[in-house]
Amino acid sequence: MFKILNVVFVILFSFSLLYSQDDKMKDFQFQTEDVQTESTSYFAIGVGYTATFHLINMDDMNTLANQFGVGNLKSNVYLNGIEISTGTVLFKNVNIGFFNQSGNTSSSGIVNSLNRNINYAFQNTGFLIDYGIVPFKSFAILPGVQVGFAKSTINVSQTDKDINWNEIQPNQLANNYYYKLEKSFLDIEPKVSIQYAVTNFIAFRLNASYSISMSNPFTNSNWTFNDNVKVNNVPSTVNQSGVKLQFGVFVGLMNF
Repeated sequence: MFKILNVVFVILFSFSLLYSQDDKMKDFQFQTEDVQTESTSYFAIGVGYTATFHLINMDDMNTLANQFGVGNLKSNVYLNGIEISTGTVLFKNVNIGFFNQSGNTSSSGIVNSLNRNINYAFQNTGFLIDYGIVPFKSFAILPGVQVGFAKSTINVSQTDKDINWNEIQPNQLANNYYYKLEKSFLDIEPKVSIQYAVTNFIAFRLNASYSISMSNPFTNSNWTFNDNVKVNNVPSTVNQSGVKLQFGVFVGLMNF
């Protein structure tokens, strides 16, 4: 009998403790906070190949080509390129880099049994700066600008179908000529890009920009003929100004 009373006492005492703790629980207050979301920053280090389609006004160049009896030059010039870029530590989301692009368009024909050719070549090397905006992970929008030191080269030639070594003498190759015209430009190019990181190490990019060509103040601003004399009255439209559309693939560290 005594054991039964002890068991009943223990049970009643346990219930009393639970009830007293339940009353105290009412005195506690819990505060909730909104979940803080942190925007994704842009940081990338990479090297890549760029394929650029440069749309250029060729009206005056085609007038020249037609005078030599060859067809029009294509206004859509394909440029091969390479780009190296990196994010900066001091400035968040800012990307700086180096680029190089080159390409050409040409036209040729046979006039009076002689080969004629006109080639219009482009080269552009310089620096770029972008600002990365990351609306969601692995996708970035990059407005920016690049500054390049560009060069345009026009080669016009006429040759016989073949010549002999002994004919390479003064006044011996009357039917053969070679004209080279060249000019350096300063290229200012505002642009906007969209970039998608397939993995942390590979990214694809689409880019639209407009190239603004002006005389290069750091070098000879004239068109030169055969690396020797100044060419006067070159039409102002013979430059590298125009819309550019670019695709690029990059490898490196893509942390965005």
